[in-house]
Amino acid sequence: MTPVTLPTKCYIHACAACGCLFETGRSDALTCSGACRVRAKRNGTIQRLQAVAEGVHVSAGAILRARALDELCPEHAASIISGEKTFDDLTTTIQAAFAKRARQAAAVQEGA
Repeated sequence: MTPVTLPTKCYIHACAACGCLFETGRSDALTCSGACRVRAKRNGTIQRLQAVAEGVHVSAGAILRARALDELCPEHAASIISGEKTFDDLTTTIQAAFAKRARQAAAVQEGA
């Protein structure tokens, strides 16, 4: 019998510090890099984000996933808000939009 390897979860978040979109394997990731983590902690962004998250009873990671969704696929925001769909329902759509944006950015850099 061969071992089964389950695909790892992949989340697209907006960085709490710089706002750029990034891929992560953690649903609770708040920043895209160590430098952004330090900046966000020093200027209070992480604390403010966590306070907002506690106030609305969601995780800080969910807020950053929502920011990424709003930037990549704003047409799906209403279905999330209404409860018709969940982030998990839209994972493939969000990842495809992120990959498309990454390819576009790479093409621009190649042309520069």
